[in-house]
Amino acid sequence: FQDAPPWKERGPVVAYWSSPDRGLEHLLVVWPEIEAAVPGAELRVFYHLRRLLDQTPVFNGAGGPVGDLTARVAVLRQLVAKTRFREFGAVPRRVLAEHQKAARVMAYPYDPIAFTEGFCAAIGEAHAAGCRIVARPADALEDVWGASIRWVREPICDRKFRERFRDEVIDALTADEWPEAAAARETLERYTWAHAAAQVEKALMVKLPEAARR
Repeated sequence: FQDAPPWKERGPVVAYWSSPDRGLEHLLVVWPEIEAAVPGAELRVFYHLRRLLDQTPVFNGAGGPVGDLTARVAVLRQLVAKTRFREFGAVPRRVLAEHQKAARVMAYPYDPIAFTEGFCAAIGEAHAAGCRIVARPADALEDVWGASIRWVREPICDRKFRERFRDEVIDALTADEWPEAAAARETLERYTWAHAAAQVEKALMVKLPEAARR
């Protein structure tokens, strides 16, 4: 975790930097309980939250993917109006990086409307910033990140999911140890530009005819 403050020295900062329609509402629902349990806890939210709220039509009860999005945004509107957190919007990468390095926890109750994440750059950035990560193992996330993340496995439709997610975030804010730290460091060593370039080169050489290799 180069150029990042040691995890133990960071304040009780929780951050969310991903599209707000990928589960932010779950975090906002439990945030008042997290805030009550951890003195001085602060939630920082990045990305185009305000644009999503302003541009999404008002929910009219319709079904289907569009209806799912408008219903979700309707819930977000209510939660944003009554939940205390710091909203930063879309900030330059270098500015975001400074906040990422200040965060003790990246909280990602990943709940997309449709298949969305493969590698998930937001989680990669959290690893690079030295954040402890609490997330939901949907899509390909667990296949990619494995034991480097504290996974909340309860079904998303079960009330216990939010309770467990809340408890894991509280633990990550208050614990003296970071059990996934070693796995997170191994992950950083595996997902590098050098390794990616070597894998691409290997794939190309397998496919190219022998004459093309000369």
